[in-house]
Amino acid sequence: MCGIAAIFGYHDASPRVAEAELASMSRKMIQRGPDGDGSWFSENERVGMAHRRLSIIDPGASSNQPMVCENGKSVISFNGEIYNYRELKRLLEGRGYRFRTDSDTEVLLGLYCEFGEHMFRKLQGMFAICIWDGEKNSMLVARDPYGIKPLYYADDGWTFRAASQVKAIIAASDSHHELEPASLVGFMLLGSVPEPYTIRRNVFALPPGTFCWVSKEGVGDPRSYFSILEALAYDGDRPAITEPELLEKIGESVSRHLVSDVPLSLFLSAGLDSTCLSTFIAQDHADLGVHAMCLGFDEHVNSPQDERPLARQLAEYLGLSYSEMSVNETEFGDEIEPFFQAMDQPTIDGMNVWLISKHAREQGFKVALSGIGGDELFGGYPSFHRVPRAKKVLGWSRFAGNLFSLLTPPLLRVASTFNAHPKSAGVFEYGGTMEKAYFLQRALFLPQELSSILDPGLVRDGLERLRLTALLEGNLVEGGDELEQVSQLESSLYLRNQLLRDADWAGMAHSLEIRTPFVDSTLLTDLMQFKGVVREDKACLYNVMKSRLPKNAVDRAKTGFVVPIKDWQANRFPEVTTDSSDQLWGRRWSKVVLREYLGKESQDLFC
Repeated sequence: MCGIAAIFGYHDASPRVAEAELASMSRKMIQRGPDGDGSWFSENERVGMAHRRLSIIDPGASSNQPMVCENGKSVISFNGEIYNYRELKRLLEGRGYRFRTDSDTEVLLGLYCEFGEHMFRKLQGMFAICIWDGEKNSMLVARDPYGIKPLYYADDGWTFRAASQVKAIIAASDSHHELEPASLVGFMLLGSVPEPYTIRRNVFALPPGTFCWVSKEGVGDPRSYFSILEALAYDGDRPAITEPELLEKIGESVSRHLVSDVPLSLFLSAGLDSTCLSTFIAQDHADLGVHAMCLGFDEHVNSPQDERPLARQLAEYLGLSYSEMSVNETEFGDEIEPFFQAMDQPTIDGMNVWLISKHAREQGFKVALSGIGGDELFGGYPSFHRVPRAKKVLGWSRFAGNLFSLLTPPLLRVASTFNAHPKSAGVFEYGGTMEKAYFLQRALFLPQELSSILDPGLVRDGLERLRLTALLEGNLVEGGDELEQVSQLESSLYLRNQLLRDADWAGMAHSLEIRTPFVDSTLLTDLMQFKGVVREDKACLYNVMKSRLPKNAVDRAKTGFVVPIKDWQANRFPEVTTDSSDQLWGRRWSKVVLREYLGKESQDLFC
């Protein structure tokens, strides 16, 4: 797990790559790779690549990056882990390749030489890859199917820049500092910046499951090699999944994610997802000595929201070594400043990952497994029953969308007067289609509310650039049943833009790689050959686990992992969080996040 950066002056009149500029990008990502750094420049000085290394597989210096192939024609800078690299290495060895290292990076170089841009479908893992091809005088960039690993890029018409963090790109050039209105609006609507936008204008996220060529003609369009949406829209005849088949597929994914040359840890809560992972690890991989850890808060002691008692009991039952971290309001205050300094893009989440990642690193770990993605894959969120119901009940409202659009502002005022939930005013306008009903379920604010919070001109510009309806529709394709359609939306919006992104930046801020066995395109492909995987309340996963664990370990009511920010923020940010006009903590916290993340840049944003 690492940080990568690349600069390619592709135009004939482009300036040569400045070493200081590339070094600035690399320094911005030092926590992503404290174990080593390297850089490479082409002979004509039009290409530069940098790498920060967190050594996990083949940690010796021979596997440092950027790595140059034996003939000197291709160079790679790669962030991530390829879990099937040993199988791919054997494939290449059978074709006559000889390797100098036991790294997945060298395998990627070999795959590129053998298969070119067709290599990506062969990979099992998480990755952002940048390859310079000297023969083609072109650069190839790619990102894993789910978008677990970020890859951002900017193109000014002369020079292409790419990096693992938005802040690394803007550290390199003065031309990418302007705020993106679509991102500010998108953040206030959804709690995170929706891809492909980033918080900075003209800096974009490479779409997941795509690759892109950069040549003397400029930056090509991203080309898809795998679509999570299409996998979830499988519409053929399928048998119902059986318990042995589900166990086999989950077990294979867990095994893949345990490939490592350093010790492993596991984020263990009282939830079903991490409970499932811990069971597979303890029963099938006890020899690895995976260490479980749990995060708790003083405010939650002796309440149902305290996950530690059950996590402690489960670790003892499974024979896992275990530790836990307890946080109080004072410690939260100590973490606020570094938390916002490390945040790559604004998000209303991430504090829980930040805190448990800090504990994992203090315990000496570089790798942690997480149950992220289980809710999206198996149907664990309330959205899986609320969204189809809203679509069905209010399906007729889509025919009167313009009328309800006009009615929403006065309904908002009525809702405010009677202290009703603010989103209740948008039920008719946003309840008629799957994607709009999903938006209503996930939204922090409705578009009509934003002009009372942010500068009205910025809101108009942002909504026009964001194109909310098109954004939502673009993350849903026809096919699959209604629950699989909700899974499409959850996986491509909430999971990718918030949970996975937060796991990346908050984990890497502590030099910790977070692996997600439920977020795995091979597992998804395997499971979608069957029907009945995505079910309300994760019934499929629940049924397969209930006979393998103590009753209280699987029957605990879902509470979600709650950081008591609601209780803490009022004392620390009274100027924002004591606003009596908005009693929902997430909405108030979003204002805190923008103010703290942007600092002086936020002065003219708010009304």
